[in-house]
Amino acid sequence: CSSDLEGQGARAPEAIRIMACFDKPITGTSAEAMDLTNDKPRTKQKLREAGLLTADWSEGPAWARLDPGRWIVKSALEDASIGLDDGCVVEAKDVPSRAALCAEKFGGIWFAEKFLEGREFNIAILGKRDCPRILPLAEMRFENWPDGKPRIVGYAAKWDEGSAGWCHTVRHFGVEREEPELAAKIRAACEKVWRLFDLY
Repeated sequence: CSSDLEGQGARAPEAIRIMACFDKPITGTSAEAMDLTNDKPRTKQKLREAGLLTADWSEGPAWARLDPGRWIVKSALEDASIGLDDGCVVEAKDVPSRAALCAEKFGGIWFAEKFLEGREFNIAILGKRDCPRILPLAEMRFENWPDGKPRIVGYAAKWDEGSAGWCHTVRHFGVEREEPELAAKIRAACEKVWRLFDLY
């Protein structure tokens, strides 16, 4: 089924429920699992409760635990990197205003996640409940990236073929061969997440 409904990712589970009403087969996860994993703060809470590492986060309007440092402001319920541009990484004091700006421009609920510098991997998993098949690990590399530009795969990098983000984020394979210990840790984490959220 589609990854959104009428342009809203948060409504995607409705399509799964409609198909179920007509006993139509679908591929992908259940509506319940999608409801949960579409909600980034709820997903992070469940990860943390299960002992899996996830960056600190804060939600409005109280913005509790918004410690000094850099934060990335994201949509809580939408995917596709909506609203992720060079201005989405801000200092803690600027989180409320950035979130308000994004809510006004894009709608929906916005939250903030502690911005962690590091490597980015995009992992795909297929399979049945007890037999997840983790596809080759893909690392997103930021090649010839300008100094000061946040290292994120933002909206332009995903959807604008003429953008610098698109041209300079390069998918790299081979971590299993190059760094087998790291690959093993990533695969183990993927399997834990697969089972935790019933992604089958």
